[in-house]
Amino acid sequence: MDEICIGMIGVCLVVGIVVGMTEIGGGVSTTPALIYWVGLGSLTGVGTDLVFMVILKALATWLHQLSGNIDGSLVRQLCVGSVTSVIAGLIVIVILHWIAG
Repeated sequence: MDEICIGMIGVCLVVGIVVGMTEIGGGVSTTPALIYWVGLGSLTGVGTDLVFMVILKALATWLHQLSGNIDGSLVRQLCVGSVTSVIAGLIVIVILHWIAG
């Protein structure tokens, strides 16, 4: 096996244990692990983690939907607040980038 594959197995084991014990989201654990343990660059680590989490979240969402565990009204409210905040944060980043030159 190549080194990155062995590293990823180790990362998955450690992250799985940490998430299981603490209930802290995998993204909080996975991105730093990919960057510091596996040696990925920060942008590659974040991007890889995002794709990985989208796949896992899609599966978990489907299973929760099958079980009837989703409150659609609350989801809409959360999306309105989150999307608005993301747009506001993006505007701030663009302004700061413009100011910095």
